[in-house]
Amino acid sequence: MWKRLKAKNKPGLLGPFVQKISGRVTGAQHRLADRLNQRTANWSRRDKICFLILFTAAMTTLLATGAFDNSRLVKSTAQKARIAPIPSYWITPKARAGYNERDSIAFKELRHRLDSLLSTPAGRDEIMELERNRPGLLDSILRVERAIFPTLDPIIIPPFIKSQSNE
Repeated sequence: MWKRLKAKNKPGLLGPFVQKISGRVTGAQHRLADRLNQRTANWSRRDKICFLILFTAAMTTLLATGAFDNSRLVKSTAQKARIAPIPSYWITPKARAGYNERDSIAFKELRHRLDSLLSTPAGRDEIMELERNRPGLLDSILRVERAIFPTLDPIIIPPFIKSQSNE
C-alpha cells in the first residue's frame, strides 16, 4: 500500500546506532501493518467503517474514564507528600525576630531529644529507623531550625546514619 522512498547518497543526520534502532522500529511497524492487512483483506468497506467507529468509541470512553475517574484504581498507590505551610509568625523581615517562646521551647526539647538519642547505640538505631521510614524528615526539621535560629550550632547527624538509610 505504502511505498518506502529509498534515500540515495544522502548523508545520515543521525548516528549509526540511532539509525539501526529506527530501522528495526520501522521494520516492526511494516510487519504489523502487513499482518493487519492480511487479517482484514476480506472485510467489506462497511465492516471496516463499523470497526473504526467501534474502536474510536472504545478508546474515547477509555480515555474519558481515565481522565475523570477518581476511583482508587486510577490513583497512584505511592504515598504523596503534603507540604505543611510555615506559620506566618515564623516569617519576619528581621533575621532574629519572629519566633516566639513556644517555638524556642519546642526546638530546645527537640535538640535535647536528638542529643540524647545520638549518645546511645539504641538511640542511633531509632534515628536510623526514622530515617528509613521517613527519609528527609530529619533534614527538613533541622533546616527549619536553622532558618529560625541561624546563630545556633547545627546538630550534626553522623554520616553512617544517612548512608544506611539510603539503602
